[in-house]
Amino acid sequence: MTPKEKAKELINKFIGYADDSMASLNDNARYCSLLCVDEAQELLNKPMFQYKESTLWKAEFEYWDKVRDELNGL
Repeated sequence: MTPKEKAKELINKFIGYADDSMASLNDNARYCSLLCVDEAQELLNKPMFQYKESTLWKAEFEYWDKVRDELNGL
């Protein structure tokens, strides 16, 4: 799944739970999606991931950076 597709998927997952009393539903859903990206990257930084310098780890971390960029662009 591309970062753009993942960003849209996350927005769609949260849109039904977002509250539009303070901001738009889309803005709230985007905020929740960004929290998920933060959590994914925090998980990648846990000690259990002992190969932080591996190509796979870097690719996964960069993927979530790109998802964040896509979310910020929506």
